[in-house]
Amino acid sequence: MSTILFLDIDGVLNTSETYKRARTWADSVESAVEPFEPACVAHLNTITEQTNAQIVICSSWRHIFTLSGLRQIFQKVGISANVLDVTPTSVSQRAKAVVAWLAKHPEVQHWCVLDDDICAYDNHLPNSNYLVGIDGDVGLTETDALIALVQLKR
Repeated sequence: MSTILFLDIDGVLNTSETYKRARTWADSVESAVEPFEPACVAHLNTITEQTNAQIVICSSWRHIFTLSGLRQIFQKVGISANVLDVTPTSVSQRAKAVVAWLAKHPEVQHWCVLDDDICAYDNHLPNSNYLVGIDGDVGLTETDALIALVQLKR
């Protein structure tokens, strides 16, 4: 395990519009696939396939679904990468949860965060280059994917 992609979901794998339309899914694995945008999923697959990155969920979804449930959802929407883990749910601040997870996994050589809430990471990551800020209105784009690829291949 040398390459990790920390992944937020809302605003990254969906847009503000699809999120609003599908917000009723909250507790069902079967209906949780509704807010995912196929183009965003395709861009995520490009990143993980070209870097062999595994995914660690840092999204609030980690409080709603089990790791097994998240894996099922990701498989149903066509995400090809392994969902390895979630950041600690006991750490409320997202950036601190990422740092805590990394502290327990010193074998990780390359990593980055995809998130639409970049303010949640202010001055908490060892280097701001590890964060790829996503426009939550449009979700993960090809340009975002290229930036993540550069970061993960360093």
